Amino acid sequence: MLTYEDAYATVMAADQGEFNLPSYSGGAQDLNYLKDWVLGEVETIYHVSADVFDQATIYSTSILRDFVHRALYQTTDSEYLDDLIANNELQYPQRDDVAVGFRYPAYGLCDLMAWQEYQVFRAFGYKTDQIATINGDIGIGQPSSYNDSHATTEVYVTDYNKFIVQDATFNFIFEDDGIPLSFREAQSDLYAGDGTLTFDSFNVYNNYRSTGQYATTVTPDIQALFYNSYLKTFLWDYGPDGTLDAYGFSLFPDWTTAHDPSSNQGGEY
Repeated sequence: MLTYEDAYATVMAADQGEFNLPSYSGGAQDLNYLKDWVLGEVETIYHVSADVFDQATIYSTSILRDFVHRALYQTTDSEYLDDLIANNELQYPQRDDVAVGFRYPAYGLCDLMAWQEYQVFRAFGYKTDQIATINGDIGIGQPSSYNDSHATTEVYVTDYNKFIVQDATFNFIFEDDGIPLSFREAQSDLYAGDGTLTFDSFNVYNNYRSTGQYATTVTPDIQALFYNSYLKTFLWDYGPDGTLDAYGFSLFPDWTTAHDPSSNQGGEY
C-alpha cells in the first residue's frame, strides 16, 4: 500500500518550476470533464498512472491536493478571483462552477482553494466535504465576535477508513503520531492540550506570485493561526453531493432561547 511518505516522494520528484496548464473549457457542472482534465495533468506532472486514482487513498488524495495547490498558486499569470468578480468577468458564480479556479486560472484565498479541491475530489468520485470555520462566536441575534475564518477540505480515505483533512491552501494534512486526522479529530487534539497535533506539508506556494519563492512547510505563524483561530467555531459544511449540509447561522434561529432545553429551535446542523 502506498503511504503518505510515498506521496511526498512523488510530489517532490515532480518539476518544481512554474505551472503552465492547458486552458480549461468544461461546463460549469461537468465533473467528467474536470476529472479527465485533472487526470491528464497529474499523470504528466507526477509521472503516475491513472489507476492510482481509482480509490481515495492517502497517496492519491495527497497528490491531487498538491496539484490543486500548485495549479492555482505556482504561477505568475493567474487572475485574482475578487478582481474577476468586481469586473463582472466571472463566467459562472463560484458556487455554481466546479472549476472556478482552473477556468481562468484564478488564484484567491482559502474558500477558492478548498472549493476547487472539493470539486476535484467529487469529480473522482471520492466522499468529501468542504468545511469553513471562524475564530469566534457566530453571533446570531447579536454582534458576531469573529474577525477571521478559514475553509478547508476533508476526504474519506480507504486506507484509514475515515475522513482526513487535505488543506489545499497551505498544502498540508493534520497528524497525530503519524496518523492523519479529520477536522473534528484535529479540534479534539487541540482542546485536549497534549501538544500532539502536528502539520505535515509539501512545499507551500501561496506567496509565489508576489515573491517567486515557496516555503518548505507551513510557516510557524500560519500554524499558530490554526491553533489559535482556525480550529474554533464550525460555520458550514458542503457535503459529498455538492450541497450545503450544515450552516451555523441556521443552528439557533432564536439565540435568546438557544440554551433552553425546552425550546424547539427548528434549526438544521
